[in-house]
Amino acid sequence: MSNRTTSYLTRYQSGAVTILVTTILMMLVTGAALTVGRIGANQEATSAIDYRTREAKEAAEAGLEYALAWLRENSCSGCTTTFPGDELPNLQSGYSLTPILTFADLPNGYLRVTSTVEAENGAIRSTAQQIVHQLYPYLTPDGANAPPIVVDGCLSDVKGTPDIFPRPDGIAIKTLATDNPGHGFNGDCLELGHFDVRICNSSGDDRSCTPAEGVGSGADVSPACPGASCAYLDGEASSLSEPKAWNYVFNISLSDAKTKATAAGQTYSKKQDVPTGDAPDFPFLMYTGKNPLNGGTTYGSPDHPVVIILTDPGCPKFNGGARVYGFVYYAQTDGDCNGWGGAEIVGTALLEESAKKFNANTGFYSMKNLSGNPPAGTLFAIDDAVRLPGSWKDW
Repeated sequence: MSNRTTSYLTRYQSGAVTILVTTILMMLVTGAALTVGRIGANQEATSAIDYRTREAKEAAEAGLEYALAWLRENSCSGCTTTFPGDELPNLQSGYSLTPILTFADLPNGYLRVTSTVEAENGAIRSTAQQIVHQLYPYLTPDGANAPPIVVDGCLSDVKGTPDIFPRPDGIAIKTLATDNPGHGFNGDCLELGHFDVRICNSSGDDRSCTPAEGVGSGADVSPACPGASCAYLDGEASSLSEPKAWNYVFNISLSDAKTKATAAGQTYSKKQDVPTGDAPDFPFLMYTGKNPLNGGTTYGSPDHPVVIILTDPGCPKFNGGARVYGFVYYAQTDGDCNGWGGAEIVGTALLEESAKKFNANTGFYSMKNLSGNPPAGTLFAIDDAVRLPGSWKDW
């Protein structure tokens, strides 16, 4: 082979190698560029998702603030409800988000507030929760949610099968006794089997009957406590100081209530002097007499419930046909508390002592049976709604 041919082949091979190397380098550069582009696109998408997720989280937390403001104006004791908060428009991303707020009852009158926000058609979801309780001028959280009967002791030898209508998700009788809390059905302490404990769904609107509607008239009425394990009894609250039944329900002390009632001229020794109808601005009345209060009359009203403090031993009665909207407080029962003759208490009867032969022909109705809502009177006016500090750490 000539030198000329050899030189040509050498140049040809060199050019081929150059082209191959150049092609490989171009492929590598193109691959790197595509990879960088994909990484950039992924990072941009991830950044957008992170940003939207942060927005959803902030919107959910804003929903809690909305809920707290709503609870300062609206009573939600004993409620379970879901509704949208205010829409949060004009976010930096250009989207609008609406928190969905859910309130659920917890023990001791507390509420669990849940704020949920969804974005990207449900692909992004954020939830914030907090424990809240509402403050009332005179009532504890338990008092705003009190069952029809609270007793620091036992109810035994019950006669006449009085009716008790707790709200559907509530208790009928709360005993504060620490020595014999009486959880048993037909037990020695609380003879719940001698009461007619009923739940009534009136007119298909899933709320308990009220006296004005007629108990059981055209309604689905059934016993609420069919067996030995009864959800409508509740046991002790031993941390309370004396007087337990009073302190379970009221923020104001018994001595202060009596002093203020006396100063307001609202202490009565004669039954005919005890005012009927709407409760006064200071809704505590004290009756020191022993004669039965008038029948066929109404004390307090759904919008202005009253607190009647009975101080005479022996459990003063209400004559037949009387109705009380609010709380009836027995400082002493003298072991006997029978014969109310068809009286009705829409609210709570509070007894500081055990009672026997309890209340034949009487009707007890949860305050929540008033059209499904607590009344709007002074007792249930909301002072504030506050968060339980640190409760967000539970979630």
